[in-house]
Amino acid sequence: MRSKTAAMLLAVFFGYWTWVYTFCLDWWKFVVGVISAVLTFALLILPAVLSMSGDAETKLTECLDCGQRWQDDAGGDAPSVCQACGSANIRVTQVTESEPGRSPLLRTLALVCFAGTFCCSWLWPVIHTALRPSAFYADYPLYGK
Repeated sequence: MRSKTAAMLLAVFFGYWTWVYTFCLDWWKFVVGVISAVLTFALLILPAVLSMSGDAETKLTECLDCGQRWQDDAGGDAPSVCQACGSANIRVTQVTESEPGRSPLLRTLALVCFAGTFCCSWLWPVIHTALRPSAFYADYPLYGK
């Protein structure tokens, strides 16, 4: 015999998995929850995978005598003398650009999917289970027939 208390506990702690408890009637709700969870997982992982290329490092070199500046993106050694005035009085600074693959669109999409999954996987099952009468669980699967 099924009970509403058990269904509520399942809904609160396991979200859409509460519909396995009444799978004969609620299978499609369970499928919607699984699909939304998989989509959200994919869209939360996608920005991380795109930015796994590593941080982009750039060497900025400045001549302290003439003020000439140049940039080395190739990652090789910076020259030891200024190419403009021939001075050896130079300063090399490394600049790291973190997360080059992240875009605001992917972040927004991930946030929207996360909110949608929260509603599909936790909020919807809790409200749905709370609104069902106790008789539904006592008479399951024959309730309403």
